[in-house]
Amino acid sequence: MKLKKILSLIILTVLFVNAFSIFSFAAYDTAVTSPLTDETVDTTFDEIVFTSPEGSLTTLRLDGVLLAEIISLGENRVDIDRELSVGNHKISLASAYGDDIQLSETYFNVQKTHESILYIGDFTNSNLCSLSPNENVAAGINSAGDTVYAASGFRTGASGEEKGAVGFRIGERTAVEPTVHQHGFYYGLTTTSYSLNNGFILEYDLKLNNIGLFEIETKNKSGTFGSLCTQGLFGTDGKIKGTNYSYPQNKWMHVRHVVDVANYNEDLWIDDNLVIENKATTNALKNLTNMKFQYFPSTSLQEQEFVIDNIKLTGSTTYKGFNDILYQNNSGEYVVATNDVVTQPTNSVMLSSDMNLSELSSWDEFKVFVDGFEVEISNKYVDEDSNLIIVFPNLLEGVSRISVEAKATFNKSVSINLMKKFDLNTLNFGLREISYSLNGKRCISENQLKSGDELSAEFKLKNADGYTKSAVCVMGVYSKDRIVAFKTVTVEVPRYTGSRRTAISVTIPSGDDFSVECFVIDTYTDRNVISLLSKIGY
Repeated sequence: MKLKKILSLIILTVLFVNAFSIFSFAAYDTAVTSPLTDETVDTTFDEIVFTSPEGSLTTLRLDGVLLAEIISLGENRVDIDRELSVGNHKISLASAYGDDIQLSETYFNVQKTHESILYIGDFTNSNLCSLSPNENVAAGINSAGDTVYAASGFRTGASGEEKGAVGFRIGERTAVEPTVHQHGFYYGLTTTSYSLNNGFILEYDLKLNNIGLFEIETKNKSGTFGSLCTQGLFGTDGKIKGTNYSYPQNKWMHVRHVVDVANYNEDLWIDDNLVIENKATTNALKNLTNMKFQYFPSTSLQEQEFVIDNIKLTGSTTYKGFNDILYQNNSGEYVVATNDVVTQPTNSVMLSSDMNLSELSSWDEFKVFVDGFEVEISNKYVDEDSNLIIVFPNLLEGVSRISVEAKATFNKSVSINLMKKFDLNTLNFGLREISYSLNGKRCISENQLKSGDELSAEFKLKNADGYTKSAVCVMGVYSKDRIVAFKTVTVEVPRYTGSRRTAISVTIPSGDDFSVECFVIDTYTDRNVISLLSKIGY
C-alpha cells in the first residue's frame, strides 16, 4: 500500500512538472520587446530583445536577412553587428516547437542624431567673452535714494568654488560691467553664426539667491523675442514657473535646455531631473540671433545675484531618412505609392524626406538593387523641395522589390547610411509568393530538414494579361554543396488570374546540412528567370 502511494506521488509529480512545462512554454509568446512597433531608435541601437517559446527553434530576420537562428531561452537577446541605416526597418520572428508555429513582425524607425559643440564659455583665465572689465554701471536709485550699481566678473568665494564664473551683483562696486537692461542685467550670447534651426542644447551651471527673477530670453532674425521654456523661468518664490519644482537656492545647479526647433518642443533638466518635458514652442525659436541669461532684481538693497559658469551650446541635428515613395505616372505627375507599393510601370521615383537634402555635401556610395541585383540608374538629383529623384533607364515593370542603399555626407562632416525599400506590383505575369511546409506543417528554417521528411514548396503565380501563359516552377534540394533532389513542374496560368497555386513536393534523401532553392522560369517568351531566388523563410 505504501509503495502504491509513493508511485502515485511520483506520477502526480511528473504530471505536475509536465503541466508546468506546458505552462512555461505557453508563457512566452513570439514577440519583439525591443524595439517596439513604431518606436524610433538611434543608430547606436545594437540589440534586439524578443521572446519565443522556451526550447523552440526561432529565426530572427532583419529586413528579410537572417540575423540569428537559435533554440529559444524564452527571453532572448541578439546583437546587431553593424550600424543600422537611417530609415524604416522590419523584424520578422518565427518559432517552431513541434507542430506549433508562431509568427510575429515588428516595424521600427532609425534616426541619427548628430551633436556638435558650437560654443563653450568656462570663464577661466579672464575668458569673459564680450564683457568689458573694470567698469561699474549705475543701475538706478533704490527706494532709500541710494545709487544701485551693477557689476560682473570674477568672484572668489570662501572655498574658491566661484573662481572663473561670471557674476552679476547689485550693491557691490567691483569686477566687470555687464550689459544693463532697463530693469535687469544679462549676459548675452550671439548665435548668428550658428545653425540652430534643427535643434540645440544649451547648458550651464547656475547659482541664484531667492530674490529676483532669472530667464533665458531669445531674439530671432525677424526681431521676435521669446524665452526658453517660459518668461521668468526661475521665479522669486524658488519654483520653476508653471511647476512645483523647487530649485536649489544659494547652491550650484546644472541646467540643461534641450530644444527641438524643427518639431516645436523643448525639455528642461536641472541636476539630472526632468523638470519640464515636451513643452510646445513657436516660430520665435526659428533663426535665432541672440540668447540672454537675464536677471531682474527687486528694488531692495539686499545683496542679489546670479552667477553662471561652464556655458555650452551644442547644435543638434536629427536625420530621419526617407519618408514616402512617389512614382511618376503616365501624365508625368508624381503620386504617392500607398504602403510603399508602386502599382504602375514607371522609370522615375521620388523619395521625400524630413532631412534637409540641400545640406548634402556628397554621395559617398549610392546603390540601387532590383530584386536583389544591383542595377545602373540614369540620374539622381535633389529637387528644390529637398526630394531625391531617381531616374531609371527603363520602365520598372516585371520586378517585385527595389532597394536604395546609400552613404551620404551632410555639412561636410556627418556621415549617414540611408536605406529605403519599396515593392512593385506591376507584374502582368510572374510569381507572387513561395511558401514551404514540412510533413504538412509550415517550415521556417532549413535546420528543420531531415532525411525522410516530406518537403513541399507552394508557388503562387499571377497573370494579369488577356491570354493564358505558362511557367516552369523549379525546386532544388542540396546537402552541403551537393544537389540531392531536383524537381520541376510546368503550370499554365489562365488570363486575368490573381493567384494560381501549384506545389512541388519531394522526400528528402539521405544526407545532412540541407538547403533549398526555388525559382520560376517564364516559358512563354524568352524563358527568363522571372522571380527572386527563394529560400526557406524568405
